[in-house]
Amino acid sequence: MTEPLLVALATEAARAEHAFARLPERLGGAHLPRRPQWTCDACQTLDTPWPCAPALVLLSEHHAGDDAELAALLGALHAAAMADQPGSLRQEMLHAWRLR
Repeated sequence: MTEPLLVALATEAARAEHAFARLPERLGGAHLPRRPQWTCDACQTLDTPWPCAPALVLLSEHHAGDDAELAALLGALHAAAMADQPGSLRQEMLHAWRLR
């Protein structure tokens, strides 16, 4: 790999970890993702893909109409999920990442 590509990958990984670290504050400590599975820690069904519906509502409320910031956050978290589960993301999880 070339050095610029390695720098870009490292930057994306750092952005993803920063976004993940800020989730407890943004979600009030509830409906956090379990890693590396990326399932919700609070939903009754243990295999509920994250972001679950309550997490999406809480994130939308936290960002109060700032769709660009929310999209950037979800993009960074999607990068973290792909790093945790390369090539194995379930179809329903991919659909959940779309902004509603």
